[in-house]
Amino acid sequence: MGFQPTPLTIPLVLGAFIQAVLALYVLSRRDGGDDGYDGLPGASVAAGLLLAVSLMMVAYAAELSVVGQNQAAVREAKVQWNMVQYLGMGAIPGLWLCYVARFIRFDGIPRLGWAAIAAGAVATPIVVLTNPLHHQFWTAVSLESVGGSAVLVNEHGIAFYAFTAYAYLLVLSATALLARAYAESTGLYRRQVAGLLAGSLAPFAASALYLFGPEAFGTYNLTAFGFFVTAGAVAWSVLRNRLFQLRPVARRTAVEQMKDPAIVLDVDDRILDYNPAAIPLFEGDDPTGRLADEASTVPFDGDTGALVTVTDGDGETGHYEHTRTALTDGAGDIGSLVIFRDVTDRVRRERELRRQNERLDQFASVVSHDLRNPLSTAKGYLDLYRESGVEDHADAAERAHDRMETIVQDLLSLARDGGAVTSTEAVEVATAAERAWESVADDGATLRITGDTTVEADRGRVLRLFENLFRNAVEHGSTGSRAQPGDAVEHGSAGTRTLSGDAVEDGRADLGHQLTDGGDGSTGDPLQVSVGPLPDGTGFYVADDGVGLPEDLRENAFQSGVTSSEHGTGLGLAIVSSIAEAHGWQVRATSSDEGGARFEIRVDADTPPN
Repeated sequence: MGFQPTPLTIPLVLGAFIQAVLALYVLSRRDGGDDGYDGLPGASVAAGLLLAVSLMMVAYAAELSVVGQNQAAVREAKVQWNMVQYLGMGAIPGLWLCYVARFIRFDGIPRLGWAAIAAGAVATPIVVLTNPLHHQFWTAVSLESVGGSAVLVNEHGIAFYAFTAYAYLLVLSATALLARAYAESTGLYRRQVAGLLAGSLAPFAASALYLFGPEAFGTYNLTAFGFFVTAGAVAWSVLRNRLFQLRPVARRTAVEQMKDPAIVLDVDDRILDYNPAAIPLFEGDDPTGRLADEASTVPFDGDTGALVTVTDGDGETGHYEHTRTALTDGAGDIGSLVIFRDVTDRVRRERELRRQNERLDQFASVVSHDLRNPLSTAKGYLDLYRESGVEDHADAAERAHDRMETIVQDLLSLARDGGAVTSTEAVEVATAAERAWESVADDGATLRITGDTTVEADRGRVLRLFENLFRNAVEHGSTGSRAQPGDAVEHGSAGTRTLSGDAVEDGRADLGHQLTDGGDGSTGDPLQVSVGPLPDGTGFYVADDGVGLPEDLRENAFQSGVTSSEHGTGLGLAIVSSIAEAHGWQVRATSSDEGGARFEIRVDADTPPN
């Protein structure tokens, strides 16, 4: 009697060899290695599973290979090797379920359940080894000649079917856990689960064919061949997807339920998993398995709490702070969990608070300087009126009070219009301009609409934007003859900055418009103000045909308190700028085709001005 290999034993031996090598590899990594990886969680369970499968496959290969002249001796030897198979096979279902539960971090099996599983694994080989005494596992055994080889055929007893039900229950439970994990996972982790799922289904399908399939399938124990597929699936997972190096994390609690972007990294900062909220942080396709800094648009190595800015495909900008937490398995670090907390609202509130503080500084400057001047003037004229009774002094005091009222109204407008825009609607620019023009004393000036466009905006603020631009043009561009560049203007009140150091008596010019003395007091041609869309469709403009704004003064045009007139508040264009900024628009001062002032409001802030 001896052993003679057959074509059927080759895949069994090969599969057993692969399983044994993997078992040794896993055991060598149980306590960590020299390459920076910590000990593997579940290493003992995984190694036990692989060794049990290897034992079963080797024993079945030996059973098939036994040959000899004495048929009774051959039958007895094959029976002995068949019993050895169940030393491994009895443990496989329980070890497989245990490993799957460890792999997906499932802890729903109570201790009593594990005790029952362990009892079944111990009882199976005992019942098999004592079968000659009770014949409940196999009621009879015989040899059949198949393809010139003697094959052992078993008649199954009630104990065998009890073990089969026990094994099916455990393998089906493991398969259900893997199927759920597959449905809930993405990327590399999903491919890992898919490999294990294939390894779980193959022996299950082979066993079903062996027990319930056509008679030809019952000749050989196909379950052993099914575990050859399991060996291939596990080997592929190890070599292709680093199954035992990339550790799955409890996805449902650590990733999926988080509203903020969450990313799981291994100890080398390779991406293991991420939730849908983290997708805007990556460049290219699925980043799983890539280094975080190579796959991401944001840095991962910054200090915890560092602010990062992300712009998604729709151009929306978000601000995040990230925290990094080490993940451990009791033996040491196995990776880290990086969570990006959305602080966009907080950043916007901080910016709004800074703008409010800037406006408060502006208010303090205006109140302390611009209001104090006309107030002193009014008091002086009232004292003169009391002493002399001359009506001109009372008129002058009234004009000083009117100026104070104008300053107060402009301050209120600046405070009201500088806050963030919270609700918008579609506003037709031409319609808004025509309505705003009605509230402006035109002094003979005319409005020309050259086209129309629609913007999403706060309608009331858009009206005030036009009113301030129109007043800037009409009140100061059409008072008296329009001057030529270079004519002088006089300093305004003590606290108000002017656009020129030169002076002229009774200057009435505001920003962008200077006065001339026409010599005869004539007013010249009426001013024309134009409104229309920008040529590139990114916004709209307001222009006039006055003398315009000197180029060297345009950068300061929108600063609060800047004016060229002793009667101007210096807040009109500051209000325009504040309204534009609240909408996220850009505004700039330039010259019109006729040489007058032109103000461009660019609604699409991403498009640079011409």
